[in-house]
Amino acid sequence: MASNDRLAWRIADRSMIIITAVGVAFLGTLFIGSLIGFQFIVIETGSMRPTIQPGGIVIDKQVPASSAHPGQIITFRDVFLRNQLVTHRVVKMVQDGNVIHFTTKGDANNAPEHWLLPKKGTIGRVETIIPTSGRWVTYLQTLTGKLVVIWVLAIWLIAVGLRHIWRKPLPKAPKKLKTYGGHSPGTGPEMSSPDRQPLTIR
Repeated sequence: MASNDRLAWRIADRSMIIITAVGVAFLGTLFIGSLIGFQFIVIETGSMRPTIQPGGIVIDKQVPASSAHPGQIITFRDVFLRNQLVTHRVVKMVQDGNVIHFTTKGDANNAPEHWLLPKKGTIGRVETIIPTSGRWVTYLQTLTGKLVVIWVLAIWLIAVGLRHIWRKPLPKAPKKLKTYGGHSPGTGPEMSSPDRQPLTIR
């Protein structure tokens, strides 16, 4: 029974260590990515189905607007949607002096959108698509998600502390006596023979 308890605790410890390591690695990736010009965006609508499903994450790299070309998926701020970030595919680009006129459309949408950006402006060019994981990211950004994470970590820390308090020390193994000629000290034939007289020095 004790061995089963130790195994359960060991599994719980390893699981929490793995979960914590994954969370730290993910947050570190977000932080480092933002420093070198990448942006992680959760897709909340189905306008880019089937290429990008709702709940997916796109990793954008900030690039000059003039470097885009038709067929690419980009992220931009739509002035008609209160400057919300929109991730759609470029259909057409027309450069007019220092301004670029964009025509973009979601793969699942019927109507395109038209907008313009200064030639020296920047857009987000989609480099990578990570399916479905965005739902967890969105949930963890809410107050409820943050409280759940705090409670889980608190319970784990309390459980680990109680485990160390209640853990019984393992019994020490008895010390092995050295043997001489296959016999323990004081039990050899030279010591146990009744005919052998002790040597007396006068």
